Amino acid sequence: MTSVEAIALNRLIISEGARFPEMSRIFFDLAPYHTRVHIAEYLEGAMDRRQLRKADPLDAGRALMAITLVGCHQQLLIGQMQAASPVQIDRDAVFAIDIFLRAYAPMS
Repeated sequence: MTSVEAIALNRLIISEGARFPEMSRIFFDLAPYHTRVHIAEYLEGAMDRRQLRKADPLDAGRALMAITLVGCHQQLLIGQMQAASPVQIDRDAVFAIDIFLRAYAPMS
């Protein structure tokens, strides 16, 4: 997600998606959507085990993916950071999980 190659691919899709909508659709289906489905399957299991509150697992996966992209990933995409340190990546992950669990922790 923060590798040089991943950032370059994201930039390419963003910059050329309007000119080549089929390319951006293929990318979305193979990467973000496919990942969201896998995350949703995992989250649905956690919801079934009552580790997370019951909700639409695809929406929960979409929310989790969105909050993971607002830290160093966004800064890398727009060129405000050349590389993310392991400390920054960890900090962003902890922040995202904290927000996610505030929304989806099981009700006591």
